[in-house]
Amino acid sequence: MFKCSRFFVSVLLFVPRFDFFSIPFPPLLPSFPCLTCDRFTTTTDTMNNNDGFTSTILPKERAGASFDIAKLTYAINRNHSKIIEKFAPLFDEELFRSKEDDVNLSYEDGFRKSIERVTRAFEIVRSNPDFMVAHMRQKIQMQQFFDHNGVFVHFTMVMNYMFSHADKAQKRYWLTKAREGDFVAAYAQTELGHGSNVRGLETTATFDRSTQEWEIHSPTLTSLKWWPTGMYACTHALVYAQLVIGGETKGLNAFMVQLRKADGTLMPGVELGEIGPKMNTTSSNIGYCRFTRVRIPKDWLFSKYSKVSPEGQYVPVPKKLSKFKYISMMLSRVAIMTIAYDMCARAATIAIRYSAVRRQGFKPGQTTPGEGEHFIIDYKMQQYRIFRACAFSYCLLWNSRYISGYIKRVQTAINDGDMAAADDLPELHATLSGLKATATVQAHDCIEECRKCCGGQGFLMSSGIAKLSPDFSEWVTVEGEQVILSLQCARFLIKAVHTAKEGKAMTATIAYIGESDRPFDPSSPAGIIEALKLRARHLAKRLTEQFDSLRARGMNFDDALNRCAMLAIKAANAHVQKFMYENNEIAIEQFFKKQDTPAINTVMRRLLRLYGLQTITENAGDFIGLSMTVPLAAFMESVDRRITVLLDEIRPDAVPLVDSFGFLDSQLQSTLGRYDGNVYEAIYNDAAKKNPLNSLPNGKMIGWDTYKSILDLDFIQETEKKQRQRATGKL
Repeated sequence: MFKCSRFFVSVLLFVPRFDFFSIPFPPLLPSFPCLTCDRFTTTTDTMNNNDGFTSTILPKERAGASFDIAKLTYAINRNHSKIIEKFAPLFDEELFRSKEDDVNLSYEDGFRKSIERVTRAFEIVRSNPDFMVAHMRQKIQMQQFFDHNGVFVHFTMVMNYMFSHADKAQKRYWLTKAREGDFVAAYAQTELGHGSNVRGLETTATFDRSTQEWEIHSPTLTSLKWWPTGMYACTHALVYAQLVIGGETKGLNAFMVQLRKADGTLMPGVELGEIGPKMNTTSSNIGYCRFTRVRIPKDWLFSKYSKVSPEGQYVPVPKKLSKFKYISMMLSRVAIMTIAYDMCARAATIAIRYSAVRRQGFKPGQTTPGEGEHFIIDYKMQQYRIFRACAFSYCLLWNSRYISGYIKRVQTAINDGDMAAADDLPELHATLSGLKATATVQAHDCIEECRKCCGGQGFLMSSGIAKLSPDFSEWVTVEGEQVILSLQCARFLIKAVHTAKEGKAMTATIAYIGESDRPFDPSSPAGIIEALKLRARHLAKRLTEQFDSLRARGMNFDDALNRCAMLAIKAANAHVQKFMYENNEIAIEQFFKKQDTPAINTVMRRLLRLYGLQTITENAGDFIGLSMTVPLAAFMESVDRRITVLLDEIRPDAVPLVDSFGFLDSQLQSTLGRYDGNVYEAIYNDAAKKNPLNSLPNGKMIGWDTYKSILDLDFIQETEKKQRQRATGKL
């Protein structure tokens, strides 16, 4: 037989040892395994070698909480976890329980499985009136029970648009059926060649007065609708198109277009498909669509505000409501903030719980593994990273709740005929653009940092945190690229600076631009907001000065903004971070009055101050040249000292704070973030032992019959004889 020992190939194998790299902190003392301690020498006769010795740790952490965990959990979830627990048994079927195995499915099989789950979920909803009511009232979402693969965008963006822009007859025809899920529609705005530049969309809707129809057409390759979430599994689509009458383009409007027949095949003139594998391997239902002279009835144009008469006379949306046609997009950006909170909070929960049970590095004078080692949560840099994620998660939570309530009040007022409510739309649209960009980018950074803080175990899919980062990449990308959105916010800031110079009244969120600089103490909440205002104000003014100078030299608006784009992005980020800090402060006062819940108020303020001070120190360069009461170096030194103190103060409440998010183990799907802290048992029993590669009897390697052809089996059989297992009993 061929013996590979006679065929020499020099290969350098680098096999990472994740236990060495799991935490990027050097041990305080050299850590060598103690070969004489009981933990190593005791055999299975006297010790359970399947015990990870972590089950008592998290209960001790919870016992040291400075606040009532149940009260904070209720404030966050309002019995949400109880509602989930109430309806979770409805999804206690193998179809939903097997989702951990999806990683082993092919792209096509993964899609088939997702459609099976969606179909079964519809059956569950329709057969359980209580669940249906809770779902319609948005007390629960399907994603809390399973990954719906985008289909339920129909119940958010599409229905929000219909609610706001359909006239009474259209609501009677479409909305009831949509609410019941009798048809499923995609939100088809983005095209292959145009995303954030909505005005550049090329799909046309041409009015034919003789037949009273619209002809929906994709005139170019770049006009194909591209990226609509859930589209491949949709029967209809809400399609944005340039409305054309008599050869004249009247602007973007939305139309309902049918995609599939009742037999699942495509309607005439419709080409529909799925765009292919993405960075997020579970997103197998994002579509593309081409329309070739597709005819639809005249009344499939949503006509509450913009109308077309039978003779072809176009009545546009009132100017004050020009941004209202983007209401679904605004609401979706708020929803993305909620998703950012959810996924960032999951990452913080997993990382903090794991950090609380994971030991690394011996304590001074200790050599005993376990009790003689430090918990990694006690390393300052670990605290900075994982507490940062926790603080930002709470900031996202309170901001999404505040803004969601605000935008819904504006939407309701406009739908009720109060046109004065539309005055806030330009600022709302601009701020939400910047907010979506800044919030998602920072949340993504926090999620990835939390994964890194879990070391090698965070690289495992079973950790639950490895999947969060690529999954959240979708939300950083969709509904507007971060630079484009930040530039939209920056345009608004330039206008705000001009308004301040003219001495005109300004809304509360941008009034700071017209304020004078004032002394502040960064150790106080008021001082932190003043520092954030100072930074944002001067960046906005610097941007405007640079922009105005370019305009004065004859440069057009877009070219001038492009020339100072780097500064524009910084100004937009600074404005959004100041905005988020203020909203968070308002929320704390609203939900946790000091006289009613002093302990929760205190711990929430600690997190808020941490978010503010970390924002300041991570953007220290923005304060160069600004007028302050102390030199910049001394100012930053005081900020860093205060951060260290805050990390000490937050440490005893770290586990209770993430417990308060209220995630169930069934939601986290994490071996590292288990509520009981038994992480090593879970990694071994629930992940490694269930790996399909470990399924053959006697541990035989899958593929061995092929692999063995390159091995010297005679030599392997020879060495077999020299190795054995000792019988039980003490050594």
